[in-house]
Amino acid sequence: MIDRNLFFEIAEDAAGPFMTDDGYAVPLSERIYPAGDDEETIYFRPVEPSDEEIALLEPELAKWSVADKYEWRYEDMVYDDVKEGSGTRLIPLAKLESLVSASHLSSATRGGILLKKGGFCGVVLDLEDTTSYGMAYRHERRFSVLFTDGTRLEKTSYHYSHCSTEKDESSSSEYSLVCEG
Repeated sequence: MIDRNLFFEIAEDAAGPFMTDDGYAVPLSERIYPAGDDEETIYFRPVEPSDEEIALLEPELAKWSVADKYEWRYEDMVYDDVKEGSGTRLIPLAKLESLVSASHLSSATRGGILLKKGGFCGVVLDLEDTTSYGMAYRHERRFSVLFTDGTRLEKTSYHYSHCSTEKDESSSSEYSLVCEG
């Protein structure tokens, strides 16, 4: 059975993502998260479907995967050693790391199964871009959505790069939602 922490629903009645009317922080399990910008923003929140609802969704979810088209490069400038690679891997939806319960230290793809009125409509991804040069550091985090109809909301790629006097490393991924059935 798919982990209950992977399910989110589009929150069509969303007012604000993280604070109550009296200014207190909303618990993680009750938060409403934004994806997109300006007119294209959608809000989504965690939802816990029943065992029966999950059982009804599982045959449909089993047909879908997140395709991760990746590239990486590592250069050790001290020993003049360069390694690089690329490829595509398919991540079954049940293998995503949950947005609300997974560790940020994990290198696994963080995401969730997005529902609209109880039906599967896409996947939410928690993506980060990180760049560092010596002591300089820039970090950007965002939620992106891959819908079953092929549309996307927000940038659906990830990039990491680090450069110092000893090494230069980078990795990137471009994500898409694919139906295999």
